[in-house]
Amino acid sequence: MNFDWPESTLLVIGSESHGVRSSSQSQISKWVSIPRGSERSGSESLNAAVATGILCACYTSRVRAG
Repeated sequence: MNFDWPESTLLVIGSESHGVRSSSQSQISKWVSIPRGSERSGSESLNAAVATGILCACYTSRVRAG
């Protein structure tokens, strides 16, 4: 996943059904999404916990790489 992580990062994870609250959206300066797999995979979306794990792993690997 190619994303230019800001030095100070706070992940805001929306719910699977409603996303991020509209009252919070104006406070968010950058958005990132995880590309869906092929249509053959049969998945509509990722669970919020799984998506959080993927994003945290991407962030920590970027931080470690310097």
